[in-house]
Amino acid sequence: MSARRYGGAHSPGTREAGPGAPPVGQDAPRPWGGDRFRGRRAASIDVRGMLLFVLPLPLLFAAFSDIALGNVLAAVADLAALALLLGGAWMLREGQKAEAAFEARSVARRPAVPRKIIAAAAAGLGVAMPVSLAVTWLESRLEAERVAIETLTSTLLMQPAIAVDQAPAPMTGHQYAYAR
Repeated sequence: MSARRYGGAHSPGTREAGPGAPPVGQDAPRPWGGDRFRGRRAASIDVRGMLLFVLPLPLLFAAFSDIALGNVLAAVADLAALALLLGGAWMLREGQKAEAAFEARSVARRPAVPRKIIAAAAAGLGVAMPVSLAVTWLESRLEAERVAIETLTSTLLMQPAIAVDQAPAPMTGHQYAYAR
């Protein structure tokens, strides 16, 4: 049921009832054809909503490559993140359907399950899992490099100093040729 305009003979903006005027209290037809969408449902396929199902698919390929490399924990994390992102996309689509049904009714209760909030939480967890694994991997690589640099530095700096009287004599030209 759409809202109807209130109008009467003394209401502002109303026309005098004439041969082509609509009855009082009804909307006038729009000259640009705006009535053709009145009462129709919106398209159920949204390109942006479908992208939410396609964009997490690289996690599937990452899981397969982790399995091929023998890293089972990373593969399980990638698959869990993929499941969370796809579940979030599905919940968002269901939330949009529920919102459209809610908006279509003149009297309705709000949905019992907050689907869009659940979708946002699932998407957040789905993004946080691979990011936390990547940060953990980077931290382990940084720690390994720190240990290697520390070992190299301590090896170079902790060698005993050579006394001047123990230093070898400088090589001459022909000694240098045979030393190589």
